[in-house]
Amino acid sequence: IDENNFSNPQGDIEYRSSDEFKLHFLSNDQFELISMEGDKVLFNRANNEASMTEELKSLEGNYKSEDIKSTFKVTTTDSGIIMNLEHAPMQRIPFQPVHKDIFQFRRMTVRFLRDKSGKVVAMEYSNPVLSKVNFTRID
Repeated sequence: IDENNFSNPQGDIEYRSSDEFKLHFLSNDQFELISMEGDKVLFNRANNEASMTEELKSLEGNYKSEDIKSTFKVTTTDSGIIMNLEHAPMQRIPFQPVHKDIFQFRRMTVRFLRDKSGKVVAMEYSNPVLSKVNFTRID
């Protein structure tokens, strides 16, 4: 539309419905998504600086979900984490940090949860089919 406003009249972006929407960039760190109904959602630039190698090590371990009867093993790399299911150890999924304790790979998101003392005790896993499946840390 202009230098800071963009429109998608076809509504064909994969993660959205077929609705029309507009993006209004407020700064280099913020934009608004405006729905065809006029609803506005503010987005801020993700900050992945908090996920440094030493802090990533605190995320390593095994996480089990009773709901879906699965266990993820989490290991770290210099730039993120690797996750694999216990029944598929060769399938390694490389997640990249997008914010403190939040990681993403394609359309999958993992959010690590901490107790009051800051210890990682669980994680939530989401993908296009599942939302916020709780995995408890078992070691």
